[in-house]
Amino acid sequence: MTDVTRTYLLEPGEGLLFTADPWQWAARTELFEGDTGISHEAVYAAPLFAHPVPMRPAEGSWRGVKTTMLWHPMLWLPEHLARPGMFPEGKDGQDIEEDIAEWAFRVMLELAQAGLYDPATGEWVDVLARVGIDLSMSDGVTRVQAWQDGAADDALDGFSIEPMLDQTQEAGWARAAARAEAWAMREAQWSRTANALLNFATENPDDQPPVQLAKVLAETAAASFQDIAADPDTGDDYALSFRGYAFEAARLDPTLEYRVDYVLNAVKLQLIEIEEIYRASRERVFRTLTPPTE
Repeated sequence: MTDVTRTYLLEPGEGLLFTADPWQWAARTELFEGDTGISHEAVYAAPLFAHPVPMRPAEGSWRGVKTTMLWHPMLWLPEHLARPGMFPEGKDGQDIEEDIAEWAFRVMLELAQAGLYDPATGEWVDVLARVGIDLSMSDGVTRVQAWQDGAADDALDGFSIEPMLDQTQEAGWARAAARAEAWAMREAQWSRTANALLNFATENPDDQPPVQLAKVLAETAAASFQDIAADPDTGDDYALSFRGYAFEAARLDPTLEYRVDYVLNAVKLQLIEIEEIYRASRERVFRTLTPPTE
């Protein structure tokens, strides 16, 4: 049987990892939250991931999600992918919570390996269509809404995409891959994002006045580098610095040109440092991958 597929958020030729546009991931996150009705707190998004990842609460479900979005594979993740897991990887085998970016990386790996997203076409598999529910028809919508309201349904009760995942892989393969590769991918994206923001600051494509340019640059950097590591040499907290510059930029007096220039140049200097520190990771990762055109 041929799968029913849907185009959503992503473009043909785009994988689940990496973004070229520093604003794209945030705009997609806002759209996903609006389309699904999932709260911002229950969605993980970062520039490394081309699509936001919903985190289902423990012992919870997405019964409250907007019905017409329940075709999406990410809304039917099995328990071991639904949120960051606990793994016996601490001192003396103590359980520690999985790094959230490694969890999201693991989710993307599993979905890609299962063929539930096709990067060539930018299409997702409609997973409810695989169990005979057509959300493009009123009877399909009515059936799912009844289930959301508490009615029993043989297909939907306990449904997840677990049987659709690649069962030929060894147990824990995605976790092992995430631990081995996610950090390098993060570093590559940090360098990529910094480079894109520096190009934006130099080109100023919208011909914004300096005070507005400083505000946009500082706020975008603060949002994009929330999880960045501290400077490996000085220990300076880039994320904290960007938040500070964003706070100051929002309150700048445009007549005080020296303060505007200070914030703008300080943000650019930190972006230069980040681009240079992680350039080697970026070049190494992108030798073997084909990310979106810069």
